[in-house]
Amino acid sequence: MIVSTHTCTAQTLAARTSAAQIPKESRMNMKTISFGGTLLAAALLAPSLANASLVLDTGTPTSTSGGLELTQTGWYAAQFTLTSTENISSLSAYLAPLDSTAFQYDIYSSTGFLTTRTGSLSALETISANYTAPGYNTSNVNFNLGPGTYWLALEITSSAGRGGTGLDLPTAGISTSSGSAPAQAFAFYGASTEGEFAATSSGIGVQIQAAPVPLPGAAWLLGSALVGLGALRRRGARAA
Repeated sequence: MIVSTHTCTAQTLAARTSAAQIPKESRMNMKTISFGGTLLAAALLAPSLANASLVLDTGTPTSTSGGLELTQTGWYAAQFTLTSTENISSLSAYLAPLDSTAFQYDIYSSTGFLTTRTGSLSALETISANYTAPGYNTSNVNFNLGPGTYWLALEITSSAGRGGTGLDLPTAGISTSSGSAPAQAFAFYGASTEGEFAATSSGIGVQIQAAPVPLPGAAWLLGSALVGLGALRRRGARAA
């Protein structure tokens, strides 16, 4: 079969004419939409870009005095769950003055927490802290916790020195339904619990602030999309 050269030339010219008839602005918009789709996909795959939020927040007590006493022989804990790996950026406890100032936060796995003697418990993280003023006392930290269920415990150990009876933990209004991210349960360790933490209905004011840990692939994809979008805009500016 012989195809006319004139016919091929006409078809080529028609295709070029058709493409040329599309305004430059429209072609740029189509490219921008394509990059926009890549950018959106990257954003959906990059939870690390989310702002830090409270993954545990039992709320603010309705009274700033009374409640429980945090001592060397009286510790309290709140249970929480993470659904993804989080970077923990701060820990806070609602305290009122008594005699002591030094205390510590301990984070434990939930496995065996309520059935293991405290002397045999191994904390995943231990953070030393000091009481500074009535209300929430915050310690800035930087560590990761993977998905799972944990306990945040407030303790005063013998190494901190006994500066009296300890610290007050106001509890009025605190429960497993209070706050923006309520505790799943509360626990107490003391003389009546035979050396172990035991479940209790008495709540404590605690908060944990965290942000999702970045996914390496998503961060790379987002960076590539941003670079490409910037290059596309520069090309468009030069063409204009």
